[in-house]
Amino acid sequence: MSYFRDVMQSRVSPVLDDKFGEPVLVRGVIKRPNFRGAPDPQRPPVEAVAIFQWRSAMTGRRTPDNRDSAGGAFQRHGSEAPLDVATRIPTFSFAHPAPKLLEGDWIRRCESGDVFEVTAVLPDGVARTIVTCVQLGLSNPGDFS
Repeated sequence: MSYFRDVMQSRVSPVLDDKFGEPVLVRGVIKRPNFRGAPDPQRPPVEAVAIFQWRSAMTGRRTPDNRDSAGGAFQRHGSEAPLDVATRIPTFSFAHPAPKLLEGDWIRRCESGDVFEVTAVLPDGVARTIVTCVQLGLSNPGDFS
């Protein structure tokens, strides 16, 4: 490891967690095709501290030839200028060592009770792990804990 990474992990990450972090509960889930995941009995819930934020993203870019980004036809009246669709992606940032997270696992914000499903786990390139999610419609699945 580099000196910079050591300093980030030992000094900066704890300060970020103190100022912006919140308690979360991470629950391992067994993925099932066409059904909601079921809690994994081999992976009990883990309490952790994470920084939560909504990140802005642009999706669904439309081009002047009336094709969407996937190549499908798109009918639009009026201007031929490209149309961008803005969205928000819920993300959590964990200090190293982060809890073991897999795609499909659940994260519950303890303060609000909102539940999210993990879609990707990525390193931030320095000293934290970034987890992108989708918000589940249930604020507290009965079998979460």
